[in-house]
Amino acid sequence: EKSGRVFVAAVDCTGHGVPGAMLSMIGNALLNKIVIEKEIYRPAEILNILHFETLRLIAKNNTGFAQNGMDMVICSIDNNDVVFAGAKNKLFTLIDGKIQVFKTSFASVGYRPLRQNIKIEFYETKVPVSKGDYLFLCSDGISDQFGIDENGNEVKFNLDRFEKMLLEAQNMSIEEHEKFVINTIKAWQQNVPQTDDMLLITIKL
Repeated sequence: EKSGRVFVAAVDCTGHGVPGAMLSMIGNALLNKIVIEKEIYRPAEILNILHFETLRLIAKNNTGFAQNGMDMVICSIDNNDVVFAGAKNKLFTLIDGKIQVFKTSFASVGYRPLRQNIKIEFYETKVPVSKGDYLFLCSDGISDQFGIDENGNEVKFNLDRFEKMLLEAQNMSIEEHEKFVINTIKAWQQNVPQTDDMLLITIKL
């Protein structure tokens, strides 16, 4: 929380092992520096600076991160005034019983395009919400998780099932919502190994 606004970020580092751990540390340190020390509060500006600084640190230390980066969504919330920016990952809202999906920039934070003429720039969107509405920030780990469908086939959970799950939980308390999401994913997954990290942040305004 800073200057009356609450900042929430859901970040998924795309590297595994040491690269993923290093990116997590870099991202956390830089986000704190940008928001707390530099007092930059616009989500798009935060991501643009985070992207530049991440590339600078990777190049300076010659860490060989290849095409790893951070897929993320960051929201700035002041009561019912919500502004967000994202890198690949989407923002979901639940308003009046309907799910709305807000798309974001095509590239990850810290991603270096193979073609030099591609400019990566992040943009922000103001989200029309009211008291009682929901925001969902997540990684792609839930929708990409394999499980067993009603026909016995091993397929991904996918976005349709993800949105249906959010709708079914809309009248639950936050505590009930958490248990419902966990149980739904476990029931879907069955004995299929987990394929990626799963992250879901639910905010009721």
